[in-house]
Amino acid sequence: PQNLHALPEGFAWFTTMLEVMWPSVQAYCKNYVEEWLQPLINRLCNKYSVTCEIEHFDLGSNTPNFGPIEARYCTGLHGEPPSAKKAVEIALGINIRSNMKFFMKTSVGQLGVQNYNFRGTLYFWLRPFLDTSPFVGAVEMAFVNPPVLDLDWTGIAEGPFEETFRKQSRYYIDYYIDYYSVLPNNYVYIMAPTHPLVDASLLKAPRPEGILRICVQHVKNMPAPASSIPGVPGKYKPYVEVKVGSMKYRTPVAEDAKYPRWTGQNATHDFLVYHRDQWALFALKDGDEDGDDADAGAVIGQVTDV
Repeated sequence: PQNLHALPEGFAWFTTMLEVMWPSVQAYCKNYVEEWLQPLINRLCNKYSVTCEIEHFDLGSNTPNFGPIEARYCTGLHGEPPSAKKAVEIALGINIRSNMKFFMKTSVGQLGVQNYNFRGTLYFWLRPFLDTSPFVGAVEMAFVNPPVLDLDWTGIAEGPFEETFRKQSRYYIDYYIDYYSVLPNNYVYIMAPTHPLVDASLLKAPRPEGILRICVQHVKNMPAPASSIPGVPGKYKPYVEVKVGSMKYRTPVAEDAKYPRWTGQNATHDFLVYHRDQWALFALKDGDEDGDDADAGAVIGQVTDV
């Protein structure tokens, strides 16, 4: 894509404005929790005959940081190259280190989040360009790569089932983030719905830029497996999970745990690539198809370098 402008300092002005307005934002969020979220929780709890009450909510004093921000020409809605200057892409960095406090009282104990970190790059696409008002047919919004959200759980999440709870919550958080916000999933606001150049089907189903075929062959320099029994060597059940955007594939468990290798079609998968900035994440896992799998290592690379 052809760069238009980059602002390395980011949204410094916007961050400063947000700091000034933060008390009002806190008041709005607290009112939202009390008047909308708690009634929703009550309805869900009544359906399943359980109790859950919000005990405390505080948005915290740390404000989000935005930036850097970059703008560049990109592929048009109907496949026009960036050089045709029919569309603009904006990439906005987001970094939140929140000291929010959110505690709920449930029928089995207190559950809460006392801090969270969020970081990622949110992309906006303005296309197609029009010769009449509003001059842009639609605005699309999505993450090209999955953002990172880390939650600091408290209460029953710190009990004997802490590890299981954290892994399960991690799974569902990642699933819903991917499903709703990572390409090819996107949010679209159509500004000129009746214009002949604005095709809602193309906006809501982004056009892939290519296909990336990945074949997992082997793993080198395997770390020594951990053992739960002193004096007894551990044993891997290794497989590799590959992720591009919101799409994921996993190989079978390798038969040779010390020198894992994969051959044939069971280690090959085709991924649709929707953006040149997408990453390919290779994660080595330890476990079987139905087990409680553990991470053994990972490597990441941009799809254009794979």
